[in-house]
Parts: sequence; structure tokens; C-alpha cells
Amino acid sequence: MSENIYIHGTEGDEQQRLATLNNMTNKSFLNFIRLRKTDSVLEVGSGLGLLAKEVARMIPDGKVTGLEKSEEQLKSCPASIPNLKFIKGDAHNMPFDDNSFDVVYCRYILEHVTSPLKVLNEVRRVL
Repeated sequence: MSENIYIHGTEGDEQQRLATLNNMTNKSFLNFIRLRKTDSVLEVGSGLGLLAKEVARMIPDGKVTGLEKSEEQLKSCPASIPNLKFIKGDAHNMPFDDNSFDVVYCRYILEHVTSPLKVLNEVRRVL
């Protein structure tokens, strides 16, 4: 198996499962995460961008970047929030400089990658 592929698909059933999971868990995550108004936040594996959209609304003076590998999913991400952008990229090799973000999180992604440790090392690098 290739090192940098996702092991689960992005078909409609999987998208629906992940959207349902987000709807059930986003509120508790938002209550848990501690963000400052001006934080620069990276969401690794944005999927449909549902959580990133809520995070961006919480910190209107900050910025939120969503990293997503799937072109299909990126097409469904929200595009009208000024402090939110989405970038196509691989969590195994993120297209960001070291120490680029104040907060980095990933949810429901490590089970989708071939090398979770490599992804977590990338998270640490850009944080």
C-alpha cells in the first residue's frame, strides 16, 4: 500500500456518516477547545468543512485554514466566510512552514491515513 493514500473512501455513504458524526459531536468539541479571538487555526482533514465553519465563526478576528486531500470534499466546503479558507493537501506532508499555527487539530482522520504517526509529526511541526 502506498504511504500517502487515504484508506477509506469519500463516497456518499462515508460523507453522510461523517456529517452525522460532526452534527453529534461538534458542540462538545467547541466547548472543549480554547481559542483566542486572534488565533491562527489549522484543521487537518476538513472533510466537508462543517467544524471549520463553526470554529471560524467563534474567532472572527482570527483565521482558520482547512486542509483536505479530496477535491470532491473541497467542492462542498463553505466558501463565504471571510476568515476561513480551504487548501488541497495531504496530511502526511502539509504545505505549511514550521510553527505556522497557534492551534492545530484533527478529528476523525487518523483512522483514514496510512501513517498516523507521520501525520501527528506534521501536526507538531506546523504548530
